[in-house]
Amino acid sequence: MNIGGAGDSGAEMRNLFAVDDANKSIRLRVSLAGQQRNADAGLLILYAYRKWFSNDDVHAARLRAAMAASGHRPKRVARVLARYLDAGLLRKSGQHKGAIYAVTTQGERHAAAVVRHLLSQS
Repeated sequence: MNIGGAGDSGAEMRNLFAVDDANKSIRLRVSLAGQQRNADAGLLILYAYRKWFSNDDVHAARLRAAMAASGHRPKRVARVLARYLDAGLLRKSGQHKGAIYAVTTQGERHAAAVVRHLLSQS
């Protein structure tokens, strides 16, 4: 586990994320609200993959499964994340089911701010 850089301890992050080290899977433990809740969920899950597993690249199928396990069931991940892709918070390579998503440095800063906000509410 590689937690740090955002001022968040591993214990605090475990309040927000359920991590299965054996399967390398992550799900959100908290409910998100707002118009961008699905996009925020995708961003936070990608952020958690970077922090826990030092894994920048997450396949679309794994991301979709993590979002579904977290209560967010988008039909198309690319549509949900389009605004964050356009804003440079995320990057995507490949197409369709073979797509790979990653959080950018700017996206990591944004996700860290969202994490701090969520932690301050709990």
